[in-house]
Amino acid sequence: MNKVVSDYRTNLSSLLRGIHSIPSQFDCEISDLTLDSRQVKPGSCFLSIGAGIKQTIDNMRDSAVRGSSAILTDKDVVRGFNDVPVFVLQDLGNRVGEIAERFFKYPTNDLRICAVTGTNGKTTVSYLTALAVRFLEGKCGYIGTLGAGEIMDLEETSHTTLDAVNIRRLFARFNSLGVDCTNIEASSHGIVQGRLQALKFHSIAFTNLGHDHLDYHGTIENYGASKIRLFEENRHEHVILNADDPCSIGVHNKLTGSETLWVCSSKQITFSQKFSNLIIAKNIEMNPREVVFDLFWNKEKIKVTSPLLGAFNVDNLLMVAATLLSLGYELDRVGDCLKKFKTIPGRMELLGRTSTGSLVYLDYAHTPDSLSAILSTVQELNQSQIFLVFGCGGDRDKTKRAPMGVVAEKLADKVFLTSDNPRYEDQMSIFSDIMANVTDKHKFVIEPDREVAVRKAILLSQEGDYVVIAGKGNETTQSKNGIEYPFSDRAIASTCLQSGAII
Repeated sequence: MNKVVSDYRTNLSSLLRGIHSIPSQFDCEISDLTLDSRQVKPGSCFLSIGAGIKQTIDNMRDSAVRGSSAILTDKDVVRGFNDVPVFVLQDLGNRVGEIAERFFKYPTNDLRICAVTGTNGKTTVSYLTALAVRFLEGKCGYIGTLGAGEIMDLEETSHTTLDAVNIRRLFARFNSLGVDCTNIEASSHGIVQGRLQALKFHSIAFTNLGHDHLDYHGTIENYGASKIRLFEENRHEHVILNADDPCSIGVHNKLTGSETLWVCSSKQITFSQKFSNLIIAKNIEMNPREVVFDLFWNKEKIKVTSPLLGAFNVDNLLMVAATLLSLGYELDRVGDCLKKFKTIPGRMELLGRTSTGSLVYLDYAHTPDSLSAILSTVQELNQSQIFLVFGCGGDRDKTKRAPMGVVAEKLADKVFLTSDNPRYEDQMSIFSDIMANVTDKHKFVIEPDREVAVRKAILLSQEGDYVVIAGKGNETTQSKNGIEYPFSDRAIASTCLQSGAII
């Protein structure tokens, strides 16, 4: 994502006009911006924020060696390196978006940006909305867990939400490609770390709030507040809320009333106030192949048939519909899009049927709520056994592990507990945390080797059974002790399906 899309050269004094004065003897030409010293090229301006003094100095030295023209930092460091001038802006962290917007010639002016935040459903809602806009307009951008770029030409990224510089870089590329609408996943980390600062959104959708990332945010209250900050700190024209999630009340209370509000519900709740844009799902029916429901918007109605199974996907489809309606599309055209959607990579994705007749699903579920939603859906469809393969990531939120173990015990018939990016943490310690509140330990098979766990689950399943491989979804690596090993649940399961699941 560090590719310069065109020639955006400018002088440092012009770039920082009104932000920081640059003496004429230190003015210079800037040919690129970056927040990562490793990405510095000759002529780059390196923006160093957030690190400690020692790391800041090391990063600045590295950028100078690589040929930076100037360095901006939020630390009180006055010396230069290799005659590269250093300028201290103590509020640099709050100005990065503005600086990047200037450098890339205000690319957001020509974009309708639709953001999705929440614990679960961000990828589904943003990805499907981007696909729908492509159906309707021919092009649409997407930035999220599945990559970044024009929706049919995504590149892999290291973060769900790009940093404030690289997101403008991509927006500038969208401008050059004639893309005028993009959908982005707004992670809580990205919001708190200012990656979305100074953006104006066409719409912001809130899906739900569940148990995740408490290693970073500390408490569920802080986590919820991070989501609400997106609505408080960024201009937006439309807000889309899932009325069935209690946290939507907190979001609603923070709204100014200047935006257009869209409210979605599939739970047949009674609303205490009348909303002008209410999108409701009724008469929901589900079978192993599809979900069917009636979608009501005010006095209009369409029937939706979709292969995206689960009550949670009904909620996701309502959010997609609301976003498309906010963009001005008519309901019948929205309905046409909803009917075209296929399964999303790594999201309740049916990989195939085994030689013995069981079905194998792949899903990214890595929180108690998302795991419960997936397994509950399978329970509704299945009269036989559910074989679950899952684990928890190392060096991440430990407080969700025991609840996930309880969910697995309650909703699965056999659980293969295995590795899921253990990073630097002891794998057996992770297993112990997951099993802390489990009472029926006979349901669980401890198998640290994830490939073996997947193979065993598929091999043991029989006609009518469901195998759910959860946690990693579309990921293609496994992180252990600082090394990223190639690893794909999909590839392993597909090989098993083709070979008859021989261990």
